[in-house]
Amino acid sequence: MNDTISIKEAAEKFGISEQAVYKRLNTTFKPYVEQRLNNRGKPQKRLKISILDDAKDLGFNNRLTTVEQPLNEPQKPPQESSENASEAVSVAFLEKMLSDKDAEIKRLVKQLEDTERRTERRIEKLLEDKKKELDAKDEQIHELHVLLDRQINANLQLPAYQEQPSDAGQSESITQPQDQPKGFLAWWHNFWNGTTPTK
Repeated sequence: MNDTISIKEAAEKFGISEQAVYKRLNTTFKPYVEQRLNNRGKPQKRLKISILDDAKDLGFNNRLTTVEQPLNEPQKPPQESSENASEAVSVAFLEKMLSDKDAEIKRLVKQLEDTERRTERRIEKLLEDKKKELDAKDEQIHELHVLLDRQINANLQLPAYQEQPSDAGQSESITQPQDQPKGFLAWWHNFWNGTTPTK
């Protein structure tokens, strides 16, 4: 791969961060990008070695560092490197904010779904309880109707009061049959026949 250099090598040559190199792969460095396989057989983006010759045309001027640079000459950090680092920090910060917002949205959506499910279950339980109450009321009403019909039929089958002829010289008296109903049935019998029991 002597005709290409890695992203890391390009960053060292140009005195910028690797992230800054990656940002330029789709812009100024795009004509120099090549896809090669690394030692593990996976595709890897590299840059043509000719990019070093075109450094000035790419706007780096004297910022390009070479192996032949004297060791005793200190390398000054370029201003562009600090600017790129600042941009990288800003991008990372914004990405972190976006990630946090996405997590918050997912949490709220899940909370809303859980609340809706709990509300639906409560409504279903309430409707079920009310239906049971209505069924119980209907059963109670039916039983009362049956009991009332039985009482009415039983009262209709009771013998009515009969008037007995009076003896000569004595006032007529009303006698009751021996099997006179008592309690509630007696009251209902009297009520049905329009009479009021005397004490």
